Amino acid sequence: MSKKIIITIILVLFLLFGLVTLIGLLGLYKYIKSPNYVDLDDTTSHECLNIDPTPVDIPDPFEKSNAIFTVNRPEYNENMPELKWTFEEYPKVDSSTSNQHIIYKSFCEITGYSCQEDEFEGEKWISLDYQDLDKIGTQKFEDKIKTSKTHNSYLNLIDGTVDLILVASLPSEEEQEYAKQSGVQVELTPIAKDAFIFLKHKENPVESLSLTNLKEIYSGKISNWEDLCSKENKINAYVRNPNSGSQETMKLLIMQGAELIEMEEMIKPSMIGLINKLDSDPNGLGYSFFYYKNAMTYADNVELLKINNILPTKDTISAEKYELTTYVYIVMRKDNENEQANILKNWLLSPHGQEVIDEVGYVRYFK
Repeated sequence: MSKKIIITIILVLFLLFGLVTLIGLLGLYKYIKSPNYVDLDDTTSHECLNIDPTPVDIPDPFEKSNAIFTVNRPEYNENMPELKWTFEEYPKVDSSTSNQHIIYKSFCEITGYSCQEDEFEGEKWISLDYQDLDKIGTQKFEDKIKTSKTHNSYLNLIDGTVDLILVASLPSEEEQEYAKQSGVQVELTPIAKDAFIFLKHKENPVESLSLTNLKEIYSGKISNWEDLCSKENKINAYVRNPNSGSQETMKLLIMQGAELIEMEEMIKPSMIGLINKLDSDPNGLGYSFFYYKNAMTYADNVELLKINNILPTKDTISAEKYELTTYVYIVMRKDNENEQANILKNWLLSPHGQEVIDEVGYVRYFK
């Protein structure tokens, strides 16, 4: 074999080796840039992913029914006719804070009265047009359409002073005991989707927490942001008051029987109180509902956290990819005798009712 041929073979082999190496390096670069890559020597991409290593079971509300309350699967009333009522025909309704928009918008849609956007103590509300309110009379209107918050809404329903309520949580142990003593049973039916969310100040670099992280924070096992790969600062874990919709949902979905930390100074008695506190606390952590934060508050410094690296959005909630997807329930007594209340429930699960739910910014139950 001539010297020239040998040199040519060596050059070809060298070029092939270089080409294979280049292809390998390009593949490695693409893998490093992919979301599946984890650098074992980099705590920000491995230990600090804050993702549950194995799935955590989330209680199914449809399996929580007992002798006091029943959670029904909703039926889509596709062929329900249009609904038009006078003020006198409308049933008495109460709601939690975050569901106020639905009850007002539905009332205006069905009765023909006008609604307007309003502001009250830093929250965005929907209210009845002032001229229409004068025609009806403030006291007369407020006796029929209330926003008494979750706990009082349940009590009013059990006492029979309202025909139905809209809330974002199952009844608390205290509310169930009150219903038992009163000889009352209630039925819950989902009409819309929402999400239980966790919030932090925008200056906090943590973007995602796992369900395990949250349980350990709120049971006192984790108390410093450094344990979650942020700067060394004490976690100010804010909570809501007992029997609030937020607190009952926290106990059901996150704590699941574990005891919540008890620090009276961290309890916020209102949804806006917790949001406002987080707005000025870079080390704060708190919880609320997706709709309330997005549609009813102004806190620009408060951001949503991802849970297991999934951000709550209308799309992830609709598809229930976000693990803490929740429901808005219409609740009535099982012995309800007001037919208008049944009709209103069915209307909210009709195409028109679901459109109203969509218009106010909720995620409709039926697409």
